[in-house]
Amino acid sequence: MAFSVNMNAIQSGNRQDYATGGLQKNGVFGCVCDGHGTSKVINLIREMPMAVIAQSSNPIQDIFERVQASGDTTLSGSTATFVTMEMTDQVNVKVWHAGDSMVEVFINGIRIHQTIPHTLIDPNEIERTRSKVVLIEPKSVTFPITPTCIGFRNSPLGHYLNGDTKEMLVPSMALGHDNMTGMDPAFEEFMVDPSSTIRVVCVSDGVSDMLVDLHQGSASDITAEALRRWRQKWDLTDGKHTWHGQVFPDYDDVACVVCEYTP
Repeated sequence: MAFSVNMNAIQSGNRQDYATGGLQKNGVFGCVCDGHGTSKVINLIREMPMAVIAQSSNPIQDIFERVQASGDTTLSGSTATFVTMEMTDQVNVKVWHAGDSMVEVFINGIRIHQTIPHTLIDPNEIERTRSKVVLIEPKSVTFPITPTCIGFRNSPLGHYLNGDTKEMLVPSMALGHDNMTGMDPAFEEFMVDPSSTIRVVCVSDGVSDMLVDLHQGSASDITAEALRRWRQKWDLTDGKHTWHGQVFPDYDDVACVVCEYTP
């Protein structure tokens, strides 16, 4: 049996994506975080002992508590994904996420799980944040609907009051921001037969927004393809008309961690 991990981050936007991972005694871990606002929170996360955090019962909650202990995080935050794989009598795969970064799990080449982004499109998140959000602002933005075509989708902004400071976020759950979104990381666990191949991929939304196929390729392959798509010329459609040769004016950061197990 063999565990492996590889990671890559391309800082093409605000330079706040972070990807890390490592081998452990009986397995492997991986983490992707996507900072926003000021860089305080993502810089704090970059300095954390992730190999130690991987041993905790809830790594994202551990990261969150360390961020909270740092003091004021107004106007600074981050999403987070974290995965561990450990060999017991089976391969124990654990996935945590908070925010709109994404994790996909593949068993024998078949995707069995994809995380649901924490945004105010999700009725569960609307209910969870009801006491925290003072306004949900509808917002139509352009994003890929195929690898070559972009269209319009709803991406609501949550308006939060943090003392006298108003903050607006797309992810409805985030580390930092003085905990104005609240923290309740999603968790999934899978027990997998050790004769199976396992692939778990964590990505920031700079990758998932570009609809990059995560079934194969290294983290470097995946981030390179995401960046290529950010820079390519697109067809833009509103459902009635199509405009050719459209480009995104700015690129997002892209980050990826690939954790794998082979029997």
